[in-house]
Amino acid sequence: MILEEYAKLPGYPFENYFESVSQYISAQQYWFRVLRAAEGFNEFDWKPVIKPVNIEDDMYTGLLVDIESINFRKTIKIHANSIAGSANLILKEGLETKKLMSNRIQEDILGPEIYDSYEQLLKEGTIQEPITTVEAARAESTRVISETGGFQAGVDRRDFYVEAMENSPESPYVYGEEFSIVSTISAENERKALQALKLFLQDGSAMERVNSVFCAR
Repeated sequence: MILEEYAKLPGYPFENYFESVSQYISAQQYWFRVLRAAEGFNEFDWKPVIKPVNIEDDMYTGLLVDIESINFRKTIKIHANSIAGSANLILKEGLETKKLMSNRIQEDILGPEIYDSYEQLLKEGTIQEPITTVEAARAESTRVISETGGFQAGVDRRDFYVEAMENSPESPYVYGEEFSIVSTISAENERKALQALKLFLQDGSAMERVNSVFCAR
């Protein structure tokens, strides 16, 4: 297993990636190593997605890998995950949502229709109150990771911009796919990741091929 190469590094399995730069880097190195071991992956076919560098935001969300292949019209994103990291994300997002929606002044920003719709959905129980305590965030994180085994993978649509000469003048975009993994580090999840990557990297559309295996669980 690839993880055996990293098991003796400080902080393994790098569960505090969201607050430790060294653990974030170690987790990133591990997942790039898994990616390079995936059947069908050739790193010369892929390049990093061009975007402003924000290491704090990437640590917060756990984003470790963000690459694309214009030729294949495909993108790969890999996020780290852990009970602590997920709880941190849930709590911060919950507090931000609570702050945004608890002040009627926000109507001027959001618009009354959005604000009233949010309030109505809360009353109906269609959506839940945002999580705003450490205990509740950790409980929710523990529940989700327990239910998923700490591994989630799937493919969504992602449109790619291409030069006008490569496409019709009416639309500079073509259909593509975005593959994402959100995972803790374990032997079982490494096996799942390699399986999911193999399915995604095969020729042609991968949405049904991947989602029929991993999103149906």
